[in-house]
Amino acid sequence: MFIATTLPAGIAFEAQRAIDIWQNGEPDNRLLDDEALAHLYAATASVQLHDLERAAAYLEPILGLPEEQRISWIRRRMIRVAELLAERPYDHDRLAAEIRDRIAQCT
Repeated sequence: MFIATTLPAGIAFEAQRAIDIWQNGEPDNRLLDDEALAHLYAATASVQLHDLERAAAYLEPILGLPEEQRISWIRRRMIRVAELLAERPYDHDRLAAEIRDRIAQCT
């Protein structure tokens, strides 16, 4: 997967496009690690776009992964999302705190 932009809206769009391709493709061609990465990119971009509900939705499949599938780079990227959610303007936001808590349970 190649994401051709560094702007959050472009990253979210490209990540969603990649997710759609994987979810609608042949099961034998699905690379779950790449799909997880696309979800994490989309979640990070959603936080940067101040859309916490969408970020939570993108994280849901990642948070539901069995522990053995949450490899180190997935955990690192999840921690980065939690760090963003601990900063302003989210440091006192209820949904941001819930997402951070869920991430902490998985990392």
